[in-house]
Amino acid sequence: MFITDDPKDKVYKDLLDFAFSVCDQFIVVIRKDINITKDASAVLESLAPFLIAKREQFEWPGTKLGTGRPDCFGQKAEPATVYYFKTDNEAKKILLEVSNSLHSWMQPNLPEDLSFIKNQNPWLINTSHESISYFETEDKDEIKKIMNIEDLQVRTPDSLKNNVPKVYTDDKYPNMKCIFCEKRFKEGDTVPESNASEIYFVCLKCMNNDLKVCNADGKIFNKQSVNRGDLIIDEIQTLKIEDSDLLEFITDIFKNKKGGVCSKKCLNSLYINECIMHLQTYLALASMEKESTSDLVNMIKGNEDIKNKLMHKIDELKTFLW
Repeated sequence: MFITDDPKDKVYKDLLDFAFSVCDQFIVVIRKDINITKDASAVLESLAPFLIAKREQFEWPGTKLGTGRPDCFGQKAEPATVYYFKTDNEAKKILLEVSNSLHSWMQPNLPEDLSFIKNQNPWLINTSHESISYFETEDKDEIKKIMNIEDLQVRTPDSLKNNVPKVYTDDKYPNMKCIFCEKRFKEGDTVPESNASEIYFVCLKCMNNDLKVCNADGKIFNKQSVNRGDLIIDEIQTLKIEDSDLLEFITDIFKNKKGGVCSKKCLNSLYINECIMHLQTYLALASMEKESTSDLVNMIKGNEDIKNKLMHKIDELKTFLW
């Protein structure tokens, strides 16, 4: 079951009361790539008497950082520190004192992703930065009690499949409009940019029709009318720095990309834009004071000629869009 609105105040308290009655452990996480304040450190210190274990992990309920292997920029993800605590009532008091909502558990002011574990299995999974929380239980009694927590907004997987989620239809989001069933856009129309008065999306009821929105030009098209075999890159882009091709990663993605666009022209437009953003990311990483875990980024950082080469390639790529 998915929680569709951040449990706050009394709802947060009632949720924690029930979680502590069901589960034997809870976890919080400290990620090394996000700073923490003294307040977050103080929370960990106050919870220390209830600590079961502290582990370095790339993965915890709801989140996976990777395996420690380099990403497309050559940088390695660092493991996070996952703290396991027993569900003691004194620990619950601390969780209620330092926060009044489930999704507020995020760095830098608090540890990340307060979640609960029952018999070694995740029971309440919470990824606060993404505001995604859900229960993993098939116990009918637990489900009934969860549904009876006053003002806790939950949706079952079946209700999410068969209905527009409440988060899109209640009075808090009156300006969200489905482009098909509400705005009545049709094939060939261009979906305008969302604005303060109207936010455009595709509701779950309309996701199963064959009409899609092109990721490049915003036009609505019928996916059955697109010959996937025609979606190929016109001109492969490369940028060699010593033995590395900085654009190989993007090219490999687009060689296999066969959806989300209405034409070959749009595929190539997306490809060029992604190449530009990829090189801009290299330059941004190289501009940071902290030394990177990527040898390639560090090499760019210390070499103005290489930086100029990247900027020249970006300018060249932009001409393909004009």
